[in-house]
Amino acid sequence: MDFDLPEGAAAVREGVLAVAGKYDQDYWGRCDADKRWPEEVWRELVDGGWHSLAIPAEYGGGGQGLLELAVALEALAEGGAGGAASFMYLLTPAFGGLTIARHGTAEQKRELLPAIASGEVETCFAITEPDAGSNAINISTQARRDGDSFVVDGQKIWISGVERADFLVLVTRTIPAAQARPRTAASPSCWWTSRRPWPRAR
Repeated sequence: MDFDLPEGAAAVREGVLAVAGKYDQDYWGRCDADKRWPEEVWRELVDGGWHSLAIPAEYGGGGQGLLELAVALEALAEGGAGGAASFMYLLTPAFGGLTIARHGTAEQKRELLPAIASGEVETCFAITEPDAGSNAINISTQARRDGDSFVVDGQKIWISGVERADFLVLVTRTIPAAQARPRTAASPSCWWTSRRPWPRAR
């Protein structure tokens, strides 16, 4: 089996390592101690297009896939970011860009993907619930269609990145877990984005 990276992924690794190499452990330690988003690194990733790898080229992204995102995340972690790399690459590049590119409506793609690719928009992912944790099968937040919209009832907690996000991807069910056959049916069922202010649970 060949474990060598494809040429495109290898180029991603080199590019992200070049960014990461500018920031030492002291930098990451200060960000952690100050509870501060590593804005300087994020801006370099945005300016270099490294954060929008999985967004199709027609929307201003790199036209790559999950492998390239994973390689970028690994390179950033190796370069000194450690676990912080996972948040930088999961919140907007994966949960936002990749999810919308693969599962969003045509309207969502037109509205959000160019803005994510340019760095104008950041996203987060709302899945965790008080009684289910991050077990998507057991979540109880419901989405009910009402004409062209959805009415959503439920509660989410511990939404990483929500304080920075312009949009969130909300994971809900359209069929309660107890009624779903199989239990995985309609879970997750509704990928829903919303601009601030965030809706309040009923």
